[in-house]
Amino acid sequence: MSNDEKVIRTDRQRAASAQIDAAIWHFRNNQYECAITLAAAAENLLPETGNPHLFKILKNAPTAKGLDLNQFINWLKHPKEPESISIPEFEVAITLVRAISKFRAVYNTGSPAMKSLVKWTFEKGELPEPKLDDWE
Repeated sequence: MSNDEKVIRTDRQRAASAQIDAAIWHFRNNQYECAITLAAAAENLLPETGNPHLFKILKNAPTAKGLDLNQFINWLKHPKEPESISIPEFEVAITLVRAISKFRAVYNTGSPAMKSLVKWTFEKGELPEPKLDDWE
């Protein structure tokens, strides 16, 4: 490594936070492929936790049995058929909320962009309103 090469030091919390915030930016700019990929990367980067988070809840929900909860994530990561797909806004929002909720479950914090995205998602009326008062 040369002396003029730029290097950053990071950790899982910082990296996951940066990925989620970047995913939110891409989502707001209708770049759904990037938003899903970054949100899923952040969710998978985070350590397992005993605290509840959306993916854990969905995975264990009786009504979700048999559903492919990672359909769009896997399509974007692997050469799967079909050759093209339509990605609904709701799927991107859920992927983002999955990552944000796991981030909150692990670190008990979140960025203003994360809080705003969660609030927007619930205001759309798809899921019940969460308590957001204790966000830093």
